Amino acid sequence: MVLRKTIGKRMAAKLKKIRQQLRARLHARTTDTTEWLQSVVRGYFRYHAIPYNEERLKAFRHEVLHMWWWQLRRHPLDVEQILGAPREPATGRRDSAPVP
Repeated sequence: MVLRKTIGKRMAAKLKKIRQQLRARLHARTTDTTEWLQSVVRGYFRYHAIPYNEERLKAFRHEVLHMWWWQLRRHPLDVEQILGAPREPATGRRDSAPVP
């Protein structure tokens, strides 16, 4: 049995390209960026989904999520809409339940 895994350089190049695109989309609508990012990750997974490549796919997903949360932190109002709970002004923590 031949075990294959994604080449690290190729994955790093794709992550770099995604990071550049996210920076270019910094002021775009969050929903548009979300749809674009979902399609990119879905396509990457479809191409690289081979047996025993799960660890590389997990690493790729982790890095993309890290970049995505970095992007969302620049849009605090969008994060509130996505997560559904506003931040408390004094502590910066989220409520356990949304305020009516």
